[in-house]
Amino acid sequence: MSEPKYLQIENTLKDEIRNGKFKYGDIFYSEKELAERFKVSSITVIRSVKDLVADGYLIRYQGKGTFVSYSPTNRLVQYRDVTTYPELIKDEDKNEETMEVVSLEKESDPIINSIFKMPKTNSYYHLKQIRKVDGKPFMFYNIYIPTALLNPSRVKDKDNYKNIYLNIQEDSNFYLLDEPFKDAYSIASASQEVAHALDIKEGDSVIRQERTIAAEETGEILLYMNNYKLSDYEIVTLTSTNYPEA
Repeated sequence: MSEPKYLQIENTLKDEIRNGKFKYGDIFYSEKELAERFKVSSITVIRSVKDLVADGYLIRYQGKGTFVSYSPTNRLVQYRDVTTYPELIKDEDKNEETMEVVSLEKESDPIINSIFKMPKTNSYYHLKQIRKVDGKPFMFYNIYIPTALLNPSRVKDKDNYKNIYLNIQEDSNFYLLDEPFKDAYSIASASQEVAHALDIKEGDSVIRQERTIAAEETGEILLYMNNYKLSDYEIVTLTSTNYPEA
């Protein structure tokens, strides 16, 4: 069974928009132009255009016409996640960062194991850290690591793991910062544990960062992090690669 005509028109127009025939904000074809081009009735054209509006490709302004509202979502950008100090002090003895290791325990949880694509009963290491500046906490880390990546003799002392990227490189020769990663940022309400770690009130808003790192060659999940940061210590910038440099 062949595709309905309105759907054929819709897909053709989507391809034109995606492939750059129109830029964001350009005026689109009129209904008359589309009816003549595809040799169909205005009713068929109106249905196609309505679907494109509903899908976010077009926007209609009464008395002005139809305009392209599609902007490419798969663009190459440069990503920067910067820690900023709200009360920056020029004194060289200030703004000193420290990392407190709260705990390093072997655990097993079906939800975390599903992220690692491991059997539900498998174990992993759960590392908790608090990052501070001048003794003030501003970031709480929940880091989950497959047991194979850490040295069994070193994990006996949790303080061996203050820099997890460097520590994993030392233990298993994986340099995680070269591996593919996925980050997701959201605003969350501080749980009791997070509030205690960051010295804030339970329910206060914090930035939640979820990071997953995978091996490029195998797709194996090497690290999963679920971190919480005070909002005034965070700046994230995304810049298109063709943006002019200063």
